Amino acid sequence: MPLFWLYQVFGGQYHQNKIYYPLMKKINSNQKISSQVLMDYLNCKYKAYLRISKENEEITNFQVLNKEIIDLTRQQYKKIFCQKPTTSFGDFSTESYVSSRTLKKRFNKLFNIKIVDKDLEATIDVIEQISYKPPIYVPISILSDYKVSKNDKLLLAFNSFILSQSLNKNIEFGKIFYGYPLKSLKVNIKPLFDSILTIVDDIRKFIFEKKEPNHILNNHCEICIFKQNCYQKALDNDNLSLLKVLRNKDIQKLREKGMFTIFQLSHTFRPRRRIKKRTRNSKTRHIPALKALAIREKKVYIYKEVEIPKTRVRVYFDVEGDPDRNLFYLLGILVDKGSSLEKKSYWIGNESNKDQIAEDFLDYFDQLSEFTIFHYGSYEIKFLKFLLKSLIKRREKSIERIIDNSINVLSIVYTSIYFPTYSNGLKEISGYLSFEYSEPNSSGLYSILWRRLWEVDYDEELYKKLILYNMEDCFALKKLTEFIFAISNDEKISNPEFSSIEITSNFYNEISQRYGGYNFGSHKFALDNFDFVNKRAYFDYQRNKVFFRTDKRLKKINKKNKKGVRFKRKVNQEKCINPSRICPNCGSTDTYKQNTNFYKIVVDLKFFTGGIKRWITKYIGYYGKCRKCKKQYLPNKYKKIRVKYGHNLISWVIYQNIVNKISFEKIEKTLADSFQISIGTVGSGNSYYFKKIAANYYQISYDEIARRIQDWSIIHADETRASIRGENGYVWVFTNMTEVYFLYTNDRKTDFIPDLIQGFSGVLISDFYKGYESIGCEQQKCLIHIMRDVNDTLFKHQQDEDLILISQGFSDLLRTIIETIDKYGLKKRHLNKHKKDVDKFYRMLCNKSWESEIAIKFKERFQKQRGKLFLFLDKDGVPWNNNNAEHAFKHFSTYRRDTNGVFTEEGLQRYLILLSIYETCKYQGVNFLDFLLSKEKNIYKYLGEK
Repeated sequence: MPLFWLYQVFGGQYHQNKIYYPLMKKINSNQKISSQVLMDYLNCKYKAYLRISKENEEITNFQVLNKEIIDLTRQQYKKIFCQKPTTSFGDFSTESYVSSRTLKKRFNKLFNIKIVDKDLEATIDVIEQISYKPPIYVPISILSDYKVSKNDKLLLAFNSFILSQSLNKNIEFGKIFYGYPLKSLKVNIKPLFDSILTIVDDIRKFIFEKKEPNHILNNHCEICIFKQNCYQKALDNDNLSLLKVLRNKDIQKLREKGMFTIFQLSHTFRPRRRIKKRTRNSKTRHIPALKALAIREKKVYIYKEVEIPKTRVRVYFDVEGDPDRNLFYLLGILVDKGSSLEKKSYWIGNESNKDQIAEDFLDYFDQLSEFTIFHYGSYEIKFLKFLLKSLIKRREKSIERIIDNSINVLSIVYTSIYFPTYSNGLKEISGYLSFEYSEPNSSGLYSILWRRLWEVDYDEELYKKLILYNMEDCFALKKLTEFIFAISNDEKISNPEFSSIEITSNFYNEISQRYGGYNFGSHKFALDNFDFVNKRAYFDYQRNKVFFRTDKRLKKINKKNKKGVRFKRKVNQEKCINPSRICPNCGSTDTYKQNTNFYKIVVDLKFFTGGIKRWITKYIGYYGKCRKCKKQYLPNKYKKIRVKYGHNLISWVIYQNIVNKISFEKIEKTLADSFQISIGTVGSGNSYYFKKIAANYYQISYDEIARRIQDWSIIHADETRASIRGENGYVWVFTNMTEVYFLYTNDRKTDFIPDLIQGFSGVLISDFYKGYESIGCEQQKCLIHIMRDVNDTLFKHQQDEDLILISQGFSDLLRTIIETIDKYGLKKRHLNKHKKDVDKFYRMLCNKSWESEIAIKFKERFQKQRGKLFLFLDKDGVPWNNNNAEHAFKHFSTYRRDTNGVFTEEGLQRYLILLSIYETCKYQGVNFLDFLLSKEKNIYKYLGEK
């Protein structure tokens, strides 16, 4: 491949560094990095290692069937594009090695050829010469799939790379033909070469360093030629990847903690503390550690109570389809009516009969008066929703009735039942329950191949296979559902088929005691007598029912407690409120004051120099009467006195709760003990009403803060989770250097922010949450966040040389910038000079070939966020971190911890109103209590602002 081309592709950096030089040098090895090895690497690194190591391959039925489909696709290509006489070389039936000399001849098309260049070997389906002067070649891949993946594009780029070296010419693009009938896709190859070079270097390590990659099973294993060997090795090593619920990221995190086997993971399970006020609809996540425990103990663990409606008619429903084509072709139902079983299969052979079969399917369910449908996974519901659209709502009621009566058994198994199986697949779980399929190798992937082959020649045997496989799925689902019915509602298993299965349904207490669980709370007893005795052992019961009989002092205390605490109300001040001289009814001035009066007692606190004392005011209101309309009326001022507690008392309670973080229960006790003010029984929660009064009173200030956000020059934004009785919500904070605004939402969506900051023309400072990306304004990302991420990762991977290099470069860059900020402040005329340092850091990122996956991820992250990481260098007064927002959250974090998630949404929103005003006062250097006592509703008027 010409050097000028590499120089052009990689931005003129080739002659300055030797990163790509290993690709060009001669390799003294007989081992070739072929197209097949590259594709294996993309699917599974360990598979590529096994192929290079020449491990024994086992050709499976899947490969045989897949080859048939590939051959059919190739024949289709030749039939469509090779009808006219053309000069060609080779054939799809055999592979042919060609040299650069053969390629330079004027062949219009070359089929199924191999090209070797040093240690690289490409197998290309078709090479087409689309121009002779100058000669232009296009590599073509022919796929049997109906969708083109990223791996397919990378394979085309690899083949193009080797072809370009053989021809000594630049190849700009390639083509992919896929599906049946064929579709074509033009692929721009140039952006993919960087990835290809990195992959080839990694594969070379397998050859020369004999570096074995981590052995991790993945989804590709089902169709892999090394499936048996890999699976057996995973079993021997008790590999974590056997648990299909664990992703690669999860496995990596567990390994960092020193857990490498399922046996080790099983010992980490601890039952979580159950929140009493958790709602019924709260979601339960799958717990891999409990799954591992079930495998270790060979038991079925029932983590959560299972409730399934019991109806006379149970329908087991399974749909077969081809997701890549959005094709649903077989509907199978098994109807259990108690006394009989009924099997029905609806086969959709082509588009012409699709609607009619759908109508027949719906007609059958319309005949059933009451039923429950069981299905495994969400594919069946996806089909029903697709049906709803395709029938243009002609049968909307019928379809919605089916959906409403449907139960996804997988969701029950995933959250509540832990089988001793490595996955939650229907085939594996039903196999544990002693159900056997006719064909052991049958699966969803096989069914897709069978259907695609059937569409070619309409083979009756394939049709029967699909019908049988679909119906066996229904029977397997029936078996699993019967097991769930047997264990639900703490019933003993009555079905003899499941008698040998060991089940632990009440394991929570068992494991809790084993690992030192929670001892507080009510305890369950096997005998009623034990329960009777236990209830009479509580402290309150014995004190109030038993001990007072022998201790006279307790009898007096009990009588006193029953009466409650009553304080004498000595009135400190009386205020008479006379009626208005103008009648509010008719407007007449011919009125007079009556002797009849009413009064209201207002309990308050009086602040004076050096202390606080209780202050009780008696407001006496006199009736007025109009001589003209003969109607009585009370003074308006008297009517406005609606609460029996004064503004100062409410302000003091709010101050103690918000600022000093004292609970309302403790505040009530303090008022009773210190000021002899009783707000009902201590702990009754009457003081919560003060928060409602205060929140409504200061709503004006809260709304005014929100209105002014759009005029800010900078906005620090952040969010944190807030659990409300088991349901997750989010509290948001928006602040600058002088004002703070808190807000609660039920989810983490940022849809509300554009409306909140409408017209904002400043800079938004935030963390790296993706929700902020959609907000249309200039943004500065918090450098502290990314610095912490780099630092934490460096602690975990201290031997990663690439990560150390990135960390060192980033830390040096930050240090020089922060030193300038410390000296001159956030002024762009001083910060502009650091743009050169930023460019130097990014050149280092781009020019070096990183081998570490972690380093590559950080490189991509830095490149993606470059415009938002160093925006502050071009702006005056824009901070480089989001600590202002995090600082504002400190107060709320303490409140959240103390309340332990038992607050209501309404109570939280009121708290956030008052917290916004408190934090704003704090940022403004104003005493919050002074503001409350001033009785000013608008904080900006109190501050003297317009």
